[in-house]
Amino acid sequence: MSQATLRIGVSGHQQIGDEATIEFVSQQLRELLATFQCQAQERGQNILAYSALALSTDQLFVNIALEMGISVEVVIPCSHYAEIFSTTEARDEYHCLLKRFICL
Repeated sequence: MSQATLRIGVSGHQQIGDEATIEFVSQQLRELLATFQCQAQERGQNILAYSALALSTDQLFVNIALEMGISVEVVIPCSHYAEIFSTTEARDEYHCLLKRFICL
């Protein structure tokens, strides 16, 4: 029998705010993920995070999950998704994160 999986997804604002707000959101995400990670471990479950890698909150969530050793599955919501990133820097960050998940 395969092990059950606790699945977590996030969607958030693409403009969180200033550095203090970003730090607050980061801390909240860490605490939530730590709680879910502990619950999954107590139940003998795997944990898997989902994200579309959108700017700001989604990317912050993914980076924190990866730092914590949580597996991430990327959900690309539409074809040509990279075109929604309005700056070269944002597109580059998206592609950089996406490359971490592409298996060739």
